[in-house]
Amino acid sequence: MNVLSTYAAGYGDFYHSSAASNRCGAKGDAFETRVISGEVLTGLQVGDPQNPCQRWWPWSVDFREEAARRAGRSRPVAVSSWKQLVVAIQKQGGRSRLDRVLWFGHGSGAELKFGGGQVLGKDAMDTVGSVAQYFSSDGKLILYACNIGGGQSRSFFQSLANRLGIQVCGFSNGVRWSVSWDARRRIIKRGIAPKPGDPIGGPLPEPDVCAKPKT
Repeated sequence: MNVLSTYAAGYGDFYHSSAASNRCGAKGDAFETRVISGEVLTGLQVGDPQNPCQRWWPWSVDFREEAARRAGRSRPVAVSSWKQLVVAIQKQGGRSRLDRVLWFGHGSGAELKFGGGQVLGKDAMDTVGSVAQYFSSDGKLILYACNIGGGQSRSFFQSLANRLGIQVCGFSNGVRWSVSWDARRRIIKRGIAPKPGDPIGGPLPEPDVCAKPKT
């Protein structure tokens, strides 16, 4: 199977949680600070009973590790915009038709978020062109990001599928990211754990929203 595994590269810093601020005040955000050098945590992580106010959000290094895990013999591809994702599809799909393209990043209702202010939303559909020629007959794009198809946003998948000419799948709710760390509070593994108690790096969650192109 020819798989292209990609990730949103624009989140160089940790993703601030306004929810943590609302519940815990300024102290909640202060505890989220990380030291990038050595991947050492300076605060406590979500799930730690000593600090129930803590909320943690993934950023590009987390997306990259999960993308690398799913890339097979290839390397994960960093993309900072929708245009870069299309270029990656054209490059790998031009050599051999793609069966799956995976994208790991942030999302919200009818939006893909690449970081650095780069977003693909429903208002930008006229910038999306067909990539069907780079995919096999059962090829699909799977978007591992939270809440893209929530509520009234499910039609976004159909619009995207129609424009791309391929099947597009994703999630109407959250995608659960997690980290594990050692006794010195250094992160030793990061990625998607679909449910509490699931191992990081196990089977990926099944999308609950899919759309095939309509002619």
